[in-house]
Amino acid sequence: MGVCNGPIPRRLIGFAWLTLAILSTMPAIGAPPTETVTIDPSGVRINDPEFVIDAKIRQNLIRSTARLLRNTYVDPQIGGLAADTIERSLRAGAYENFKTSVDLARRLSSDLYQVTHDKHLRFEVADPVALPLATLPPPKSEGGVVRADRLSGNVGYIEIVSFPPKQSAGQSLDRAMANMQDTKALIIDLRRNLGGYPDTVAYFLSFFFNSHYKKHLIDFRERVYGSDNIHIIEFFTSATPTSYLDKPIYILTSASTFSGAEMVAYVMQSEKRGVVVGERTGGGANGIEARIVTGGRFVNLKLALPIQMARSPLTGSNWEGSGVIPDWEVPADDSLKVSLERLGEAPNFGAIEKLSQVSLFNFRTKPRPGAETALRRYIEGVANGQPPLDLLTPEFAEGAKRDVASVRYFLKTFLPIGTMTFAGPNADGLDCFIAEGPKATKLLCVNVTAQGKLDGYSATFLPESTSKDAAIRQGP
Repeated sequence: MGVCNGPIPRRLIGFAWLTLAILSTMPAIGAPPTETVTIDPSGVRINDPEFVIDAKIRQNLIRSTARLLRNTYVDPQIGGLAADTIERSLRAGAYENFKTSVDLARRLSSDLYQVTHDKHLRFEVADPVALPLATLPPPKSEGGVVRADRLSGNVGYIEIVSFPPKQSAGQSLDRAMANMQDTKALIIDLRRNLGGYPDTVAYFLSFFFNSHYKKHLIDFRERVYGSDNIHIIEFFTSATPTSYLDKPIYILTSASTFSGAEMVAYVMQSEKRGVVVGERTGGGANGIEARIVTGGRFVNLKLALPIQMARSPLTGSNWEGSGVIPDWEVPADDSLKVSLERLGEAPNFGAIEKLSQVSLFNFRTKPRPGAETALRRYIEGVANGQPPLDLLTPEFAEGAKRDVASVRYFLKTFLPIGTMTFAGPNADGLDCFIAEGPKATKLLCVNVTAQGKLDGYSATFLPESTSKDAAIRQGP
């Protein structure tokens, strides 16, 4: 999270939130952000548990939610039914005892799920529905990649726990897959993966298909606002530095494997490019957009609103509600051992820590060239009302020009930046620095392209005595 600008895709799947915000309190990523207050660049407070709401604010929040459901929810009929349900409950007085917007949001999330059975549809402060691992802090990763290993029998193994934006995650995926080239088979572990950005998922899938032609992977059917019309967004394979073809591939899943991770399992299974081993997945095939629901008097909530539905061009269907059914359905904890056995190995253990013979993926220990300089120039320039447009990608430059007036106030509080210490890459693959200053310690993260252009950054105020490792885990 944090202030996050740049050409990040607006639509996403899973629990990767699109947000423009500065976190003033900071939970661990992956834990429910129940006490997180965010402030967007225009100064709007979101998810503030301190605000006590009255009947008028409750009414505004519920009616705003109902309006979004009727006009935007991917299925117009179900969206209308969900809107009718919460408005009927409002009239019946079912929400009168909820005194804060956060408590109300949790109840609304529960009520909406009872109607839609859509695990993507929820307010940010609500716990994910029926995903056992969604409330646990994720392991350390770089661009979503936790590890890549060579196991006995020259079997490759890669664990991916998220699919962050492609411009920052692509290099991590490239490094991990490059190290898999001489293995005889590959195991892809998605048991702890809750999803991410569809363009990153499509890029990862591209490693497993012939690069000489574009493979049509998936469509997202997006509802046109306020109508029953559908706009179709197509995703194809794209060029990758290496390919992994004509070798066995096993995909490990759990009940918490969700959304974008399910897209990997579904496409690989339906295209007969991989064997899925483990548990039936969570069943979320809708693409979401983060929307702010306004209640008035500075009371605002963030809603994950499904506006797209995945559709396979091969099967004409998707995994919404049903999940991906494994080819070999076994407990998630046994799936790695079972996969190795099917590859002719005889593992004595089921845990990767004991099975790994060689680790093939190391987290970067140095920032990308120019990252610190670019970050300093950007923050100092915007804080003074003059963003360094020559340093930015065209898409990021447009956003910087548009938002400079509102973001300037917040970035002024970062000055002077002071000493910056590289803390490592974060889960999104951004280079992160701990910046000491007279007012507060910040975690500042930036993405710099191969051409040396800045195309995204984030900023978080850190509590005192936060270690580098904790900052990376908890930061944006």
